[in-house]
Amino acid sequence: MHAKYDARATTAAAREASRTKRERDFLAEIDPDGLLNDLERERRLAFRRKQHFAQLQRKSVQARRNGKASTTRKRQGGRDA
Repeated sequence: MHAKYDARATTAAAREASRTKRERDFLAEIDPDGLLNDLERERRLAFRRKQHFAQLQRKSVQARRNGKASTTRKRQGGRDA
């Protein structure tokens, strides 16, 4: 399947649905009553999106660091140094 079709095309609908749901959730956080004007809502949405991906990046770094520590212990025969 992957050799015949572009992965971006086959997953486009799923990525769009995920983005739409995530942005709906973000909008519920930043403007629950719908009182902000469009410009301010978009500005806050962009900031919230940036914050979300920064949090994911931080969690990824922490997971990789934890994984390296556990791999090091396994190489030492399972003993903590």
